Amino acid sequence: VMRGDMDAWIAAYIAVLPFIVAFPVVLLSGLFIGLPTTALLKWLGWECLEAYVAVGVIAGAIIPLVPLISTHTNDGYWIALLGAVGGGVTAHVWWSSSPAGKRAAQVY
Repeated sequence: VMRGDMDAWIAAYIAVLPFIVAFPVVLLSGLFIGLPTTALLKWLGWECLEAYVAVGVIAGAIIPLVPLISTHTNDGYWIALLGAVGGGVTAHVWWSSSPAGKRAAQVY
C-alpha cells in the first residue's frame, strides 16, 4: 500500500500524532487538576473513589469542550463523552494507585 519513503513517514506521523496531542493534555491535567484535587480532598477529609471519579468525569468532559466552545464550533460536542470516560478512568486509576486507595482496597 505504501509507495516510497515519504508514505512511510506520513503513516508513522499519523500513528504517533494522537500520543503527541494526548501526552501534554494528560500531563497538564494531572498537574493542574489531579494534584490540586488530591490536596483538596485530603484537606477536606473527602478522599474516596466516588469523589475522585466525579471530579474526573466532570473535568474530562469540560476539557475538550473549552476549545470547541471558544472557537464557536457547531460540531464535535460528542467528544465530551469520550473525555468524561477518560477522566473517570484516569481518576479511578489515580485513586487505586494512591496510598488511601490501597488502604481502602485492603479493608474490603
